[in-house]
Amino acid sequence: MDPRVQRTRELIREALIELIEEKGFSRITVGDIADRATVNRVTFYKHYKNKYDLVERIFEGAFEKLARGMSASDGEFSSLAKLIPLPGDTPQSMVDLFNYFAANARLFRAMLSSDGSTWFESKLRDTIQEVMRKRWRGPGRSSKRENAASRKDCMPPAIIIGLSANFLMGSIIWWLENDIERSAEDMAIWVRRYMLVGLVGTIGSAIP
Repeated sequence: MDPRVQRTRELIREALIELIEEKGFSRITVGDIADRATVNRVTFYKHYKNKYDLVERIFEGAFEKLARGMSASDGEFSSLAKLIPLPGDTPQSMVDLFNYFAANARLFRAMLSSDGSTWFESKLRDTIQEVMRKRWRGPGRSSKRENAASRKDCMPPAIIIGLSANFLMGSIIWWLENDIERSAEDMAIWVRRYMLVGLVGTIGSAIP
């Protein structure tokens, strides 16, 4: 990419984040973003259709970078898939995931805040859920889980995946909102434990 183009896009992205922190995404206009980025509106529209297109491109860029940072793809799964955990996975994938969000905390804290982009949050949740769904059906996994799911007393995989994705999302947002006061390792262990044994198993005898 032309360094000038890259620099302009970085200025626009930083302007958006600053404005979300100050006034919330819903109240931001393209003019606000252009003024803060010290570019004119024509320049903005050369790169993005509107502020929603900007958010979508930020999302795509963030997760392309995330995927490139992981190991090479394995079969039909992208490297990102190795990072999104399923209940029962070793915590390292979750450690890597939380470390990624910590390294990009300002971006995700702004985008996932109550004043951020609801589209961004929804897209992130859908992405996590879709990766979990693909992993669930992956080689060496499907037959055992599908047989278990066929039992009437077993929760269907779709519900497990949906609840797991929402819990993981909630954990990430809580962690960012609380200024990453706990380490990625701690969060990985606790999230995995909660996914495996639930509330009762997690707090044990502390229940009155």
